[in-house]
Amino acid sequence: MVSPPARLRMGQVMAISVTMTDNDAAFMIADLPDAFAWKGSDYVCLAGTAANGTRQELEGVLFTPDIVIVVRTALFTAAHRPRPHDKITFKGQPMNIGIVNTAEDGITLELHCSGYLNEK
Repeated sequence: MVSPPARLRMGQVMAISVTMTDNDAAFMIADLPDAFAWKGSDYVCLAGTAANGTRQELEGVLFTPDIVIVVRTALFTAAHRPRPHDKITFKGQPMNIGIVNTAEDGITLELHCSGYLNEK
């Protein structure tokens, strides 16, 4: 049983810490219809458009991703995972991976991609 926290005084902040496991990520991503193709295999993912004007640096060049795709790290080995400059296909459109970020907890990868065309 969890006991309620002591009463907070004005100006105090209560912090809540949440730890995601690979099972949590698998559960969240499994029911979603999005997937991308990479090196002959399909991978279920979460996808959302990048904020307009988001600019990141890739090898000294400013890069504006069209879409950010989140995929479970557990689907890949360290030697076989998407890398910058790899090509993927998302919703039938070829895309280039510009930046790959690993989440702090190591559970997911963020693929920052360009070349995405508007859905038909």
